[in-house]
Amino acid sequence: MSSRLATCSRLAVAAVLLLAPLAPAAAEGIPEKPVTRDLVRRSLADYCIYGLNGREGVDKGKLVDSCTCAAERFLKTVKDPDIATLTELPDAWIRTVTETSARCPK
Repeated sequence: MSSRLATCSRLAVAAVLLLAPLAPAAAEGIPEKPVTRDLVRRSLADYCIYGLNGREGVDKGKLVDSCTCAAERFLKTVKDPDIATLTELPDAWIRTVTETSARCPK
């Protein structure tokens, strides 16, 4: 039984040693997405949906539509150069979309 355990241990160590060099290469191979208006719209809608999902009194059936609508309306006020230079979504944008989603029927 102990030789079987030793064999399994050696195989596990060999697998780790063989695969270890691939981890950094795999991480480097993930290309970054360019920041587009559509990506920002979807991200704002996702933050809105996530933020409102647990609140009481929120109509879950209309949550996706109202957050998507609020994100679309908000982005009409944002210029393309502002979107192109984003490295992360400003908290003020997320708050605005989340707060205005209740007034946004689609």
